[in-house]
Amino acid sequence: RVGSFRESNLTLTYPAWDPQFSTLRPRNNERHLNVVTLEERPFVIVASMEHRGQVCMRDSIPCRRGDNPTHSLCCKGFCMDILKKLSSRIRFSFEVYLVSNGKHGKRIQGVWNGLIGEVVYKRADLAIGSLTINEERSEIVDFTVPFVETGISVMVARSNGT
Repeated sequence: RVGSFRESNLTLTYPAWDPQFSTLRPRNNERHLNVVTLEERPFVIVASMEHRGQVCMRDSIPCRRGDNPTHSLCCKGFCMDILKKLSSRIRFSFEVYLVSNGKHGKRIQGVWNGLIGEVVYKRADLAIGSLTINEERSEIVDFTVPFVETGISVMVARSNGT
């Protein structure tokens, strides 16, 4: 529901919006989140918008690079599906942007970069992506329970007696 029509008056729940921006921002919404991610297939896949209408395909959402205010890209993939589902269940709107340095996050000389830095320095409300939980990161940000386990490991042949 985007509004109501009574006695020749139209009242919109949402302001007028650009049709390419699919995550509407309700008026006075305290629950609008800036979400940072990085491209890492199949979790986040970045593509250009369709040339004719400059819109994203049905299963993807508009996203941008770093500080670029225009949504000139489309993001899709497993993490974007999770974000859309969370948004509908918890009822928040969002904008997605790609972290400018393309990194997950590391502390260098006391300063965090990447996805972790975006959240720590409050440029983003949350980060979503293929992100390893480690002790150093856990001391500065909160993580959800992991939703994917890759099972990646190293294998070597057994040696006799050693």
